[in-house]
Amino acid sequence: MKKIVSLAFLTLTLSAAAHADKTPNVSINDISTKDDTSIVIKKGDVHNNDRDFEIVEGSDEVYGDPENERPKAYANWKSSCSEWKGSMREMNKENQVITLNCNSPTMNKEGYTFAYKSLGSYKLRTRIREKK
Repeated sequence: MKKIVSLAFLTLTLSAAAHADKTPNVSINDISTKDDTSIVIKKGDVHNNDRDFEIVEGSDEVYGDPENERPKAYANWKSSCSEWKGSMREMNKENQVITLNCNSPTMNKEGYTFAYKSLGSYKLRTRIREKK
């Protein structure tokens, strides 16, 4: 009975040691600490980038034409907003528009004229690599 228990213990110990030999070795040398650094451990080709798309964010100013009446000036801004959205979609037919927003306008009054403007924001999914 002692032989069976000691044989089982020896088998478990050897299998654990054999398993430990299969673990990968990782070494990190000569990494500059001047900039932000990230370490990625990946199995396979290191230079293989699986991403075909990248998310791009930005903003544009949306202006409405000045008018003597506030409602007309606001309507001009609304039409400028629609034109901006249309041109953004037109320029990005192949890419995917994630968000497109004119945001809230601010009114500017100079003399007897009113004008609305806003800072429109967008988020686009753009292709960075051709399909395989």
